[in-house]
Amino acid sequence: RNAAAEEADRKRLEEKLRASADTNDQLRAHCKDLEAQAEADHAFIGVLQESTNKVRAEAAEAAEHAAVENALMTEHKARADLLAGDLKETQSQLLDANAFIVDL
Repeated sequence: RNAAAEEADRKRLEEKLRASADTNDQLRAHCKDLEAQAEADHAFIGVLQESTNKVRAEAAEAAEHAAVENALMTEHKARADLLAGDLKETQSQLLDANAFIVDL
């Protein structure tokens, strides 16, 4: 009877050991899956970082271009204002000349 109880205990322990080994195998497989996913995520993050850097560089270039365009627009506006002043001066001179001719 003692031998039968010991045999039953041994079988239970073997079964627990097999179950534990199965659990360990499942955990190892799950860890490998997680490591593979982490590597894939890391690679994807690298791609996103490269893309972000490219977009930032393009945005900086566009901002620089916009600043140049704005400076040119300001310069053209100043020239247009000067030409408008010159035109008013010329119109005034023409009106004065016209009045002089009419008075003759």
